[in-house]
Amino acid sequence: MIEQRFRYFYTAIVAFIAVSGIIDLYLDDTGHGLNRHQIVEIIFLVVAVLSVIFLWITLSRRLSSTKEMLFTATKELEVFRTQNRSVLEAMRDAVHIQFQKWKFSPSEVKIAELLIRGYSSRQIAGILNKSDRTVRNQAISIYQKSGMTGRHDLAAFFLLDVLGEEAD
Repeated sequence: MIEQRFRYFYTAIVAFIAVSGIIDLYLDDTGHGLNRHQIVEIIFLVVAVLSVIFLWITLSRRLSSTKEMLFTATKELEVFRTQNRSVLEAMRDAVHIQFQKWKFSPSEVKIAELLIRGYSSRQIAGILNKSDRTVRNQAISIYQKSGMTGRHDLAAFFLLDVLGEEAD
């Protein structure tokens, strides 16, 4: 759908440039052949139309390439999740057990999950239909209960051992 809008948009630009250039040339017609001004306009018109067509083709190719990369990444993620389903479920359970040890409320659990996923306070507020201030206050409570200093510490708590020792 986006690709169609993209094509329609650039087709409209090319059509507008071409039509406005032709109208301008028609209105400039003196009946004595082409003068320098009209030749410059024709050159400008051709260059502009060719530039937009080049841009359209280039962006269409990039869009196709991006779609292919997204498809490949999605398939790789699907394979990863399938191959590691039991490990991922065990890790998810371990995270929730740790949340229980820290005595997070159900609301704090949701916010902690979203913080670990990398969402900002404003995004979390929108997702959970809460005020930004409420989310920030609950995030502070999460950090206090867990002994973490912020979202990065919280995420690192769970990912550090998964990723192993730091490279020297």
